[in-house]
Amino acid sequence: MISRYSTIFEGQRFGAWQVIEPLIRDEIPKKSLCRCDCGTVREVVTANLFNETSRSCGCLRHIHIATNNSSLKYKIAGKTLRLKEISELSGIPYSTLYNRVSYRKIDIKEACKMNGIDICELVERKYKYGCI
Repeated sequence: MISRYSTIFEGQRFGAWQVIEPLIRDEIPKKSLCRCDCGTVREVVTANLFNETSRSCGCLRHIHIATNNSSLKYKIAGKTLRLKEISELSGIPYSTLYNRVSYRKIDIKEACKMNGIDICELVERKYKYGCI
């Protein structure tokens, strides 16, 4: 009898997981080595991937909580801005900024510089001239 879980292959995506390698035991891949979008590599039960029980390593839950959290505020160029505002202003996706600031413990200004953006200059221009 062929299991539907035996059709898993490298590169297949399930939510934020991407299969690196199906770990085959007894001719059926019971677990798969997967990489999450945030970079975490972990063995995941193959059935949980197909049943959508496992969609990420947990980083999506943190991002969802943070999206609804208004306490993520930063003072830049004399103005207090929420992370969501910084994301919109800089054009950097919210999840990217959130991961850099919360998990990697990188300063918000450094997180923007990683994308080649001087956030202080953008904020000053917005509030001084009303445009970016």
